[in-house]
Amino acid sequence: MSVEKTLEPLVLQVTTLVNTKGPSKKKKGKSKRASALVGTVEKATANFIEKGEKIAYENPDITAEMLSAVEEVRKTGAAMSIAARYNK
Repeated sequence: MSVEKTLEPLVLQVTTLVNTKGPSKKKKGKSKRASALVGTVEKATANFIEKGEKIAYENPDITAEMLSAVEEVRKTGAAMSIAARYNK
């Protein structure tokens, strides 16, 4: 099983989380508060890391490559969180 096929459900979940199309109580054109968006991205990143590690250990043939990708996501996610929270 390829890494892409293995990650497909997770990518779909993150995409769905980011592109939620529920009824909004806010006026059109108004974005959510930045802190809410940062929190959503942090949750999605944490979920990706958790699922990615699980996938890595369930698929020995891709474990090293997948753990490397998960570590990159962890570092990038942390850097994005810090930048978003402290560079207002």
